[in-house]
Order: sequence, then structure tokens, then C-alpha cells
Amino acid sequence: MAEISRFYSRQTAALGPESFHKIKNLHVLVSGLRGPGIECAKNLILCGIGEVTIHDDTFLSFEELYSNFFLSTPNDIPKTQIVEKAKTPASKQESGQKTRSQAYLGALQALNPQVKVFSKEGRLDENFISQFSLVVFTESNLASLVHLNHFCRTKNPPIGFVCCENWGAFGYMFVDFGPEFITYDKTGEENRSYYISNITKENPGIVTVYDRHYLQDGNYVIFKEVQGMEEINNTPPRPVRVVSNNSFSIEDTTGYSFYLKEGVAEHFKIPDKIRFKSLEVSITKPALVAEDIHRAEHLHIITRAISEYVKLHNELPGLNNDHDASQVLLIAQSINNSSKESNHLFVEEIDKALLYKISHNARWQLAAFSSYWGALLCSEVIKFTGKYTPLTQWMNHDWLDLVPEGKKNIITEMNSHLANSKGIIVGVGALGSEVLKLCVQSGVKNFIVADKGKVKQSDCHLLYSSETIGQQKAMVACERLIAKDDSLRIRCENEDIASIDISDNEWEGIHWVISAVDNHNSREAIDKLCVWHEKPMIEGSFSGTFGLCNVYKPFVSQSYCEAVANPEKPTSQDIIMNFPYNIEHCIEYAKIKFKVYFNESILELRTFLEDPTGHLALIPESEKYSKMHILYTYLEILQHNSYEECLKYSREKFTEFFHETISKLLQNYPQDCKDNDGKTFWTGFKKLPISTPFENTDDIHVQFVESFACLLAAVLGIAVGKIPAKDMKEGHSQLRTHTVADLQAILSAWKDQHFLSQVFPAYFDADNNIHSLFVHSLSTIRARCYKILEIDRFTTEIIAGNINGCLSSTCSIVASCICIELYRLFGHNNKNINLNLGSNNFVTYEPAKPKQNFSVDYHPELEAPVKAIPEGFTVWDKMTINGPLTLNGLIDFFANQHNLKVNLISVAKKCLFNGFSEGNENMQKTFEELFSECRERGGKSLRIEVSCEENSTGIDVLTPVIKYILS
Repeated sequence: MAEISRFYSRQTAALGPESFHKIKNLHVLVSGLRGPGIECAKNLILCGIGEVTIHDDTFLSFEELYSNFFLSTPNDIPKTQIVEKAKTPASKQESGQKTRSQAYLGALQALNPQVKVFSKEGRLDENFISQFSLVVFTESNLASLVHLNHFCRTKNPPIGFVCCENWGAFGYMFVDFGPEFITYDKTGEENRSYYISNITKENPGIVTVYDRHYLQDGNYVIFKEVQGMEEINNTPPRPVRVVSNNSFSIEDTTGYSFYLKEGVAEHFKIPDKIRFKSLEVSITKPALVAEDIHRAEHLHIITRAISEYVKLHNELPGLNNDHDASQVLLIAQSINNSSKESNHLFVEEIDKALLYKISHNARWQLAAFSSYWGALLCSEVIKFTGKYTPLTQWMNHDWLDLVPEGKKNIITEMNSHLANSKGIIVGVGALGSEVLKLCVQSGVKNFIVADKGKVKQSDCHLLYSSETIGQQKAMVACERLIAKDDSLRIRCENEDIASIDISDNEWEGIHWVISAVDNHNSREAIDKLCVWHEKPMIEGSFSGTFGLCNVYKPFVSQSYCEAVANPEKPTSQDIIMNFPYNIEHCIEYAKIKFKVYFNESILELRTFLEDPTGHLALIPESEKYSKMHILYTYLEILQHNSYEECLKYSREKFTEFFHETISKLLQNYPQDCKDNDGKTFWTGFKKLPISTPFENTDDIHVQFVESFACLLAAVLGIAVGKIPAKDMKEGHSQLRTHTVADLQAILSAWKDQHFLSQVFPAYFDADNNIHSLFVHSLSTIRARCYKILEIDRFTTEIIAGNINGCLSSTCSIVASCICIELYRLFGHNNKNINLNLGSNNFVTYEPAKPKQNFSVDYHPELEAPVKAIPEGFTVWDKMTINGPLTLNGLIDFFANQHNLKVNLISVAKKCLFNGFSEGNENMQKTFEELFSECRERGGKSLRIEVSCEENSTGIDVLTPVIKYILS
């Protein structure tokens, strides 16, 4: 079971164990395996749906290669031309073709061996459909689905029903989960707890909390651990009204006792009932989810018209076919007129241009758009568990601005720019591998792939399998892609982008960079390269149901570093080491202890073993006692070469961590301690701890001792024995000596033994069973000491491993947005998008323009006047200077050309000149001489940063970075 949970760790982190268990019990039918259908099935299988049955008796066609990754090669598909009207298909026996279901079954089964995947051939009847939890239709017209939708609604419980179509750069989706559907968690966001500072005794009572709360009017809270006003503890949830960022009101509290101190207010989610309308009713009176409701109404009428056309002709309108489009227009006008008379949804006049554009392009599909709709379909299936807010009930969306005007071969036209471009994709985890797949399907042939990570069990994805665990992600992904298309020109780099040697000549040929990494520092490094080389960067990221896609375009928009502040604000060490108040602090404390005892100390030991005398001489006096104590202890354990000694030391550490350390803290801050203002010290965030003695009957105590001992034995190269920690008698810390002479005495007896070869540090890995057991046991015992709510081991692994909740649906839709914005780079205005699939929020906006630098009388950061040269320059601008030039020559250049005094010159964080000290021996050397290795690596320029001031006034001056052209 532990192995399965790690395989699904990122999905479980997003959904929670209860919802994930519900997902594993779902049986889903996906009928229609063109682009959106196959993408939906892929996402469902990757996220761990219990059973998936696919259904599509349509024969494969060559055009499907553009919207489908699962066709291994095009060799077995007749390369028929994309014509305006589909010809009557040959029989299966005549053509030798496979149906979509037959072609895709094996590839889908291989994605996830823990999901059962079946195929259905032939007509779908009610008896067959009745065995499913939910059905998805992607290739059926609306009229034919009305009866099936009615049947699904009448079942007890109702069968979930979702249908979707993707016609070119347009699509729609409809959802019906039955007459009465209950969602238990509308947002999917983790319940937050807020520490209380006061509750007033009035009507209504006002609750004030220490930090900002994120409650909204109508939310519910429950109270725990309140002292004084104990009447509100552990009572049913009560509604709140927001008063301010750190206060909210509840009911009349005048009849309660006076509040004294402490307490927690926890957000509590109330189930919500949603009444869905049937497809038959909703198609004429739709509830539309859209940013532009007026456009959505036009698109809904057009959707109905095209669906009616398919019903009449048994095919979609022909590509660029005006005759077919005119028939769709007549149908749309008839539907609209009828809707006016019946008081159903109608528009004043059908948008003919919009209708013709959709009709002309309805037959083609591209991977980026198919991926978008496939992701939305999967997301709605997940919501059938009662998690998140289902779509209620219609959604349509288009990217028709990307479709070129005129009657052209759309697929060739849209993919041509990408086919002739070269890009860099950084990060090929869950998101990056989806982006890679879509880029290849969209015609990209030439790119660099960079990722220094290795495949983990939780990474098993479209491009990875269990057989590739432990291998380099970039290598595996590239090999998989090249096996499908040997015409790809991929350069694989198993490093981060900052470590890759890409020459200036190569950068000149790069057209775009995609960032699919999962941390701020990596994005910052990518951004700096893109700004320097003036390349557009598309950034994508996601967590749970949240996703974003941002575009940073040279001279058009802000750079990433301008737009995004570093979000990482570490908790103070004082809180983690002495005053924890939540389980995250306890887990961080455990990770610190892991690093100290099994990483840093072992690295120290290795350095000591290599050169005992030299290393000891370098240890500062302030650190000598602690470091020599551990060195001596580890050497002594090595001398005994005994697992029992590891257990003894582990037992000592238990007493130190949970008894002695806390006892010392309470000596410094007794229970009745007051702070400098005379207020009670142990209140609010500060939880009064209690020391904990070892109990051999407590499983978590035993787990700590044994996991510590196992880890210590592993890093010291000692075989793990079978001595149970619970049988150990009470021990006492040994007063070990740790003089230099003692250490050298132990070493002198080991001259024939090579301990250096068996001592290796451990690096924390949440997927490692012993590592996670150590962190869980230590953090749990510490939580008990501070009366902090405990969590299970799996949740500990999620937090300790910084594992972001990953849903294949969110990953897939963000990847599709990235690819769509890649299309927009060539002649279109790019858009940023923030989305939340859990609440159906999609916000699209123009990227902000780059910040300009102007002269000001007061600069808030420098607290002084500042002059900008030139006025209005941005982060994308450079001051170009041609070499050869010496350091003195550069200083003279600024003095003569701009009347500026240079105070500092640096290249690659290396200070070359400091005006506040004397010059150096390099002043007469040219930059070509100082950085000759740059030219040898193919570099054409240097990035030089200067700090200057006006000669006449002494006012600080801001200038763009210098781009020094090597001679």
C-alpha cells in the first residue's frame, strides 16, 4: 500500500486521501477518441481512476496525427488529403485499418498498470451504460445525446454525464450530475486554522486573530482550545461575517464567559446541493460560464446549429466550404428565430463572420486545443466525487484570433512558424513532459531540453514509466520522443539552464524559451538569460487545481524578475527551534536534525578522515565542542562497528531532543514568565511545551529510535541488526571526551582500515522509507510536546518532500495554454492566464508593460535623488560598447561621454574595480585579456555592470547593463 501511495503521492496531495479513494472507485466511459476524448482518457488514467472504458469504432485517419500522441507512426494510416467532404470510408477488411479503440487500447493500458482499461466495440445501449459512474461523450451531436442524458438522470444514483466537442479553434462542454448533486468541498482549498488573540463579549461577538484570515461572509468556523469562553469549544460550525483582514463576527456572545487566552478558529466547509438541468432543458435555456457572456450566447447558437447540421448530414461542415457554412447559417437563424418566439436564449442577429469562421474550420483539430478540452473533461470527472465546484452547466471557448484569414491549409499554416523555430524547454517533469509532447505535435522539430532531475516514482507520466525510475528525466523524455519521430533535432542536457554551455551564436538562433520548472530561483535564472539574450519566455506552473501561464516578451512586457517577487519567506529559526505552533515547524525541525546528523556531520567526518590534523585546526573555537563531540562519537561507533552502539546513541538523542532541550527551554522561560512589557510570555503563537520521557510501549517513540539508528548505521557503513529498540533498558548519556589527542588515538589504531570508503552522507528523500519514518516520528513526538495537531505519515511525506499537489487535468490545461501562447508569439498579442479548475475561474489579461526608469528627486530604495541615463530605459535595454577597451578606458568612456564617475565595475559577480579603494594591476588590461576564456567558448559579448554618479553633483545614476562587444 505504501508503494501505491507514493506512486499517487502528488495526486493524493492535491485531492486528499478521501477524495482520491473515491476516484479509485469510479468507472468511467469515454466515447469518442478524437483529440479531446483521447486526452481525457489519458488524464483519467494518469490520475488513478479505478476503471476506464474507451469506445470509438471510427477508423483512424492521417489527420489525427496532429491531435493525438498515441499513434506510434503514420505508416499504417493512408495519407489521404484533407478534403472539403469526407469520402465514404472503405470497410475495415478492405482498408486494413484499425478503429481508434483498437489502436489506442494498448498505449493507454501501458500508461498506468494500476488502472484497468477496457475497450468497447459496437453500439452503446442503456444496459451497458448503466454499469458506469460517469459517461463522457466527445463525438456525438447534441440531439442524439438527449435520450442518453435522460437515462443517466433517472438512475439511482444518477450517472454523471459530460459531453464536449472541439471544432478547430473552438469548443464547448456540457455537464449534468443529476437532479440533486452534493459537493462537499466547493474550493478544494485546505482548511486554514487561525490562532485567536481575543473574542469580545457582545452582540455580535468579534473574533480577532493574529494573522490575516482568508474567510468570506457565509463561511463557517469551529472553535477549539479556547480558554475562558469555553462554551464555543467543539460545538457545531457557526457562520461568520468578515469585519477586517484579521477579525470576523459570530453570534451574540453576551451570555458566554469572558475570553481569557489562546484558542483556534478553524474554517469548516458546509456541503452544498446543486440542481442540474437536463440536456434537453438546458440546451434552450443554458447556464453559460464565460468571461464574455454576449459572445458566449452567439457561440451557443452556433454550437446548436453545427450540431443540427451534423445530425442532418452525418458529418461536419467541409473545410473552407462556403456552401456548407451557408447551410449552417440558415439553421442558426431558424434556431434563433424559434428561440425568440419561445422566450429561450437568442441573439439579436447571428454573427455571420463568427459562424463562417467556425464552420470553415470545424473539421480540423490541433493538439493544443484538444489538450485543453481533454483537461477540462478530466477535471469534471474528478468533481463527480464531490470535490470542487462542477461546471454549471455550459462552457464554450474559442481562439479564433489565431486562425489565419482566408482559405488556407490551417494545420500547415499554424504549425509552420513553430516548425521553422528553435526553442529551449527547461524542466521536463509533469508539466514539462506535457509541453514537450504538445510542441512536437505542433510541429516543433528543433529544441534544447534541460533538466537535472531524475525520474521518481511520483513522476511516472506520459513520457516516463516505472522502468525509468532513477534515470535522468531529460534523457528519458528525449529518447521517447525521438523513438516516435527520428526527424527531431533534440539536444538533451541533464543540467539546469544556468550550467549549460550555450554559445552566443546558438542563442542568436533561439526563438523562444519555455520555463516548466517548479521553483522561483530556477525561473529567475532562466529569466536573466532571456533578458540578456532578448528572447521571449513563457512560464507555466500549477498546483492542485490552480494554474498559470505568463508570457515575458522582449521590450513588450515585464521580465519575470520584474513581475514576480520572491514568494519564499522562510519561517524564523527561533520559531522552528524553540516555539513551533504548527506541524510544518515540527517537520522542518526534523529535517534540520536529519541534515545535521546524517549529512553535515558525515561530510565533516569524511573531511576529518582525509586530514585529521589539518581539519581540526580549521574548526572555530565556538564550534569545536559540538563538532568534536559528534566526530568522537561517530569514530567510537565505527570502532565498535556495532548496530547496538547506533541504537544506544539514538536512545540518547531521544532524551536530548524531547526531554533535556525542552527542560532547558522551560528553565529559561518558566510557565509564569512575563515578557518585557509585562505580558504573559506563553500565549498566542507560543505554546507551552512539556518534556517527554521515552516509553518503549509507544510505537512512535520506538520508530524514532530505530529509524535514527538505521540511518546512522547506513551513513557509517555498519550493517543493521535486528535488536528491537523497545527491548532496550533506560540508558544515560555517556560523557564522551573529545580532545584532539583522543581523536588521534582512535585513528592511530585504524591505520589498516579504510573507513573513508564506507562513510557517505545521506541526502533527504521523502520517497525513502527510512528517511520519511525518521522525519514523521521525530515531528510527531515534537508535536505532542507542544500540543500541536498530529498528522499521518503520508501527509508528513508530502510536506517534508515539498510535493506540490498534481492533477493531470491542471497540468494538461496549463501545457495547452503554453503551446497556444507559443502560437501567439508569431504575429499575435500574447495573453497571460490564471485559472482554477476547482472553481471554474479563468482570468485572461494582457501582460504588463516593462517598468521604465526615470530621474527622480527621491528614490524610495536608495532614499536619495537618482538620475536615469537614458531616461525611460527598461530591463530589456542595454548600453552597447565595442571593444577593445581597458578598465581605465571604460572609466574614461563614462567620464567623457556622460560626465559620470564610475565607482564600481563587475562582471559575473566578480568585482573588477572599486572606486573607494586604490586601483589594481588589471586597470591597463583589456576585457578581452581578462576574459579570454569567454571568447574561447564562443562568446561574443560580456555583461558588465557599473555603479556611477554624476561628477558635478554626486547624484547616483542608473544606467542599463553594459553589453560589451568583444573585439
